[in-house]
Amino acid sequence: MPAAAKQFSGYVLDRIVQGEKFWRVRIFTETLGAQSCLVRIAGKNKTTCVPDLFDKAEILLEKPKNGQAEEELRFAKEYRLVHRNSGISRDYTALFSASKFVSVLAKNAFAPESAPALFKLCENALHAFAEKPHADATYFKALWTLAREGGYAVKEDWFENSAFDDRDTISFVLRTPLENLEIDSRDIARCTHRLENWLVHEHQFAIE
Repeated sequence: MPAAAKQFSGYVLDRIVQGEKFWRVRIFTETLGAQSCLVRIAGKNKTTCVPDLFDKAEILLEKPKNGQAEEELRFAKEYRLVHRNSGISRDYTALFSASKFVSVLAKNAFAPESAPALFKLCENALHAFAEKPHADATYFKALWTLAREGGYAVKEDWFENSAFDDRDTISFVLRTPLENLEIDSRDIARCTHRLENWLVHEHQFAIE
């Protein structure tokens, strides 16, 4: 039986121009994790909405052509915007931190079974970047949770081997709601840098 068109929803992690008529869009889905497709931006089937970073969107992929493997890059027959996290672009720190977080999701491989938890994390993190204070703390919390949900021993290894003062800072940031958080941004930056280094050097993460 021929494969049918596939519909899924998710958050846009990356988009680049592909030729003159397409966006190459990478989207994080609840069931499949990160997936890429081509969205038309010109011609008779021109999309009515330009995909933007952090969008929640619904995409209907075209049926695969004869002989085309299911996992190969396919065209989007439809692209529908569900929600735009426009608040992120109003603050430089939020934009920088959110961009860095979705880049981590886009560039690293995660076990398929972790997709639902990471999808929920992406949803919560983007909402926080758009609507809440302390984008730097949001990024740290999101990166910690991503490592935990991805199956890495962030608590047992990285946290337990941190300096005592850093452990106090980490625990305080993780347990305190963003609205109530009062902390020196330099302390968050130090702990974030250490966590990124651990992921890069111990687990070969791509973080830019």
